[in-house]
Amino acid sequence: MCCRFLSVAMGFLCLTALLACQAGGDSGTAAPASVPGRPDVDAGKVTFERICMACHTVGQGDRIGPDLKAVSGRRERDWLRRWLRDPIGMGQSDATGRKLMIEWKNVPMPNPNLTDQQIEDVLAYIDAMSGGAATLPASQPAPGEAALKPTAAADPEATRKATSR
Repeated sequence: MCCRFLSVAMGFLCLTALLACQAGGDSGTAAPASVPGRPDVDAGKVTFERICMACHTVGQGDRIGPDLKAVSGRRERDWLRRWLRDPIGMGQSDATGRKLMIEWKNVPMPNPNLTDQQIEDVLAYIDAMSGGAATLPASQPAPGEAALKPTAAADPEATRKATSR
């Protein structure tokens, strides 16, 4: 009877810990509630720190994966969304994804299993940490074509000057 009670108690504790981790409680900080459909920088920060930070930084240099500072100036928003939904598939089927795989020594980015809202939140956080939402205009080269290096749109000061005229 005592062993059965301990087994049930341990199972309950494990389940509670698992649910806390999935809710963002593993770091002692739950993700802030965000307005559906509207990016939330604070929620993006929590998600980035919990899921992305082991391999990426924003403005502090490369780690296992690239520094993501001003990534919105190097990639179209739609491409970034598709990459975050399926990095392994894009690393195989997308020309830019294949180039990134080669550049990063064929170390695939694991699928972070983010919801659409979390993707928007993380992108908003990266943009905020990069000095603003400098996004690549749709008229820039399509994914897989040139422009693997930052464009002028990645420079927040240049963007500010161009839009203040």
